[in-house]
Amino acid sequence: MFNRNELSDKELLKTVNSRLARAGTGSKVTATISRGTVTLSGNLRYAAQRAPIMSVANSIAGVRQVIDRMQCPPKQPTYVATKAPAVAAAPQKASADANGNSISNPDAVSTIAVESKEIPESDERLTT
Repeated sequence: MFNRNELSDKELLKTVNSRLARAGTGSKVTATISRGTVTLSGNLRYAAQRAPIMSVANSIAGVRQVIDRMQCPPKQPTYVATKAPAVAAAPQKASADANGNSISNPDAVSTIAVESKEIPESDERLTT
């Protein structure tokens, strides 16, 4: 039934699961095998986990093909505060004290403009 160098699907499944567990990706990935074809399914936490998992599965002797059915949540944009260009404030009325000296308006409100900018997610910090 099997060539001497080929593993049964059951033996291959054991090897694939063992190697995926050792890879330590932190995601729940399920492998199914049929005639040496490995189908990987499950949910990834980050898109950067896909390549190492696929690499592990492809590197196992006896695996003929790897089918990727893993899902990843959509990427959420990350925002950081950056310096925004200065915004001109409306001129404030000056008040005078009893001696006629000019004083600033104590009820005046200062405003600061903040601009947000999307930054790319670094794949390097996500891989294990």
